[in-house]
Amino acid sequence: MMRETIRRSSRSRSGRARSTTVASRQLQLLLALCLAARLSHSFKLCSWQTAAARSRSCGRWSSSPGTCLRMTLEVNGDSRTAQPDAMEVPDYPVGVDKLNVVLTHTTADFDSLAAAVGLARVWQSEQPHIPCYVCLPRGSHPNVAHFLALHKNLFPVIALKDVSADQVHRVGLVDAQRKDRVGPAETLLDTAEESCANLRHVCHVCSADMCCNGGQWRGAKVHVFDHHFEKTSDIAATKLVIEKVGSVTTIIAELLQKGGLRLRDAEATLMALGVHSDTGSLTFESATSRDARALAWLMDQGASQAAISEYGHASLSPDQQSALADAFNTLQKRHHNGVTIGSALIDCDSYIKGMAVVAQNILEVSDSDVVLLAVRYPNKRGRAPNSLVLIGRANARAHGIDLNHLFDVYGGGGHPKASSASLRLDHDEDFERVPGKGPKGRLTAEEVVEGLVDRICCEQIQRQERAMDIMTAPVLTCDPSDSIDEAGRKLDRYGIRGMPVCKKGESTVVGVISKDIIRKAQGVNQGNRPVSGWMVTHIVAAQVDQTIAEVEELLVMNDLGRVPVLEGGKLVGLITRTDLLRQHQFYDGLHYHNKAFADPIDSPERKMLMELRKKLKKFDVD
Repeated sequence: MMRETIRRSSRSRSGRARSTTVASRQLQLLLALCLAARLSHSFKLCSWQTAAARSRSCGRWSSSPGTCLRMTLEVNGDSRTAQPDAMEVPDYPVGVDKLNVVLTHTTADFDSLAAAVGLARVWQSEQPHIPCYVCLPRGSHPNVAHFLALHKNLFPVIALKDVSADQVHRVGLVDAQRKDRVGPAETLLDTAEESCANLRHVCHVCSADMCCNGGQWRGAKVHVFDHHFEKTSDIAATKLVIEKVGSVTTIIAELLQKGGLRLRDAEATLMALGVHSDTGSLTFESATSRDARALAWLMDQGASQAAISEYGHASLSPDQQSALADAFNTLQKRHHNGVTIGSALIDCDSYIKGMAVVAQNILEVSDSDVVLLAVRYPNKRGRAPNSLVLIGRANARAHGIDLNHLFDVYGGGGHPKASSASLRLDHDEDFERVPGKGPKGRLTAEEVVEGLVDRICCEQIQRQERAMDIMTAPVLTCDPSDSIDEAGRKLDRYGIRGMPVCKKGESTVVGVISKDIIRKAQGVNQGNRPVSGWMVTHIVAAQVDQTIAEVEELLVMNDLGRVPVLEGGKLVGLITRTDLLRQHQFYDGLHYHNKAFADPIDSPERKMLMELRKKLKKFDVD
């Protein structure tokens, strides 16, 4: 019995050993076959899926049918999948009949590139049988080029020269709506427009995706997505989508959300960079709650904060650093009504990308409210410079400045606080819309810059407000002999937090009393004591003709809640923190109920209401 058991055990061990050996040999054979299949692309056990199926099943970029993307092997009934890198996109297909192309504007920034990649993803999901690619008509900003240097194979980006107009089925344009913003890609737009007459335009995201051509409905050809409300499109677009948001990427992110599409990490990161770059990480005035929601969704989709930190704050290239130094050496400042305008004209031997970043650096470092940077380039070697690029930047406190309108005369545009234009100094047409200039009315680069500064001063900078314009008058006061309790009751009655102290019948300020002081006095049972024993006698006051900026500096530097306004040493008004906050127009809740007080200071309505306010003795102080 024991011998039989030993024999069975021995046979069992030897059987397992043979099975292990066979399995090992099978695995070695399988690995060899896999290697052969990788090299020859002809392994018979491989089951290849088309790009369209791959796009539908896992949401990755697709290519033309027949492209080898996925290989399935069955080993002992176990189905295994061998895939290429999940992040990479297929190579550009050869011999396809139709393509969808999404264009960025020339010198693409993160917002334009991100929106283009996102729109290509939307279109690919809608038409998986038609490959969709992104084209950068004339390069990109240096920080975008740095990003693409490592990430280009993760996005469907191809060169414009690789696209034939005959192949194009649908053209998209993002972050622009004029043909002069796409450079050499304008021919693609022209071809698409010619193929579809009697186009219908829409100005919102909708399902209108058809156009009429001689009574026959057919697929749309040109779709434009932009967020520059100030511009007028010259493209006969089938769908024109213009939304008032801080970033055009936000519009595309909403389309992706609506379609229920899942982004890859790299896509989410790029689109998050697009929102960050065009909204100043949600700090620009143009940023909206929609941008914030889009950014939150992109973070949920896997946007890499490490990559955003790496590429969102790019350092200046050597050429940009040199241009920045030249700009500071030639920077001229003009002060007008409390606004500082800096202007610089520099010459460069060759085109430098990313000069907008240089202009932003000048704005931040030079303590200017508005910066105009003009860069003059030579057209050809050996000839006088005749190409001029204008870049304008303004900070949020520069109220009334609209650089988009300023550059419109030269065919440029952008945003009110960030805009650009380019012109040729030897080209008559570039000066036809300049006031006082027509054909043969050319200007030098110096005259162009000086003229823009003059226009800002004359047309856009408002009259500088002074203390008399915003002060509360007449002012509620108390007598030095009034008790602490009496002064407290007066403050409670009028709902204010402090007031000047003046002798009865006089307008000379001898002190200031506040609720905080009254609370302290009452806390030690000094409510029956006179105000003169507790008031602040060190008086910091503003003069009636001082500017609002000077009054604000007084209040901030001395950490005061209010400052009396004097004229000839006599009290004529009072300015509080709330009065100054109203001038910044940060919060709607701080505005007067009558919105006329948000009008320009010299408007008739505001002057009338100011006089009425004085007569009614409205004590609206903090």
